[in-house]
Amino acid sequence: MNTLAGKRVLVVDDEPLNLKVATRMLKKLSMEAIPAEAGQAAIDLAISEHFDVVLLDVQMPGLDGFETAKLMRENDIIAPIIAYTAHALGSDIERCLDAGMNEHIAKPVLLEDLEATIRKVLNNVK
Repeated sequence: MNTLAGKRVLVVDDEPLNLKVATRMLKKLSMEAIPAEAGQAAIDLAISEHFDVVLLDVQMPGLDGFETAKLMRENDIIAPIIAYTAHALGSDIERCLDAGMNEHIAKPVLLEDLEATIRKVLNNVK
């Protein structure tokens, strides 16, 4: 049984190609991917709709991923947030956690790694 089937993922990235790739990967996992191209759009969606997971790019113009995650938490968004970024330095990972993100995954990501990270954050929610 696929426990990820039907789970809703808010995918936030300012790069259309990255959104497309992440969306395709999530669909392969039978998950529903809802894209947002900016931090404020993601916050608005997260407030108005239910998401099981948020996949959040850190480097974005305007509200970056750190500020977006912080504002989501301030607005009582409890869905696990996975930082999805090309930056995998220890200090960046620490900043992600300090901003309210639950986990970190580096781009480019393999399908198996994305699946494992999503399963990990969902298991920690229970």
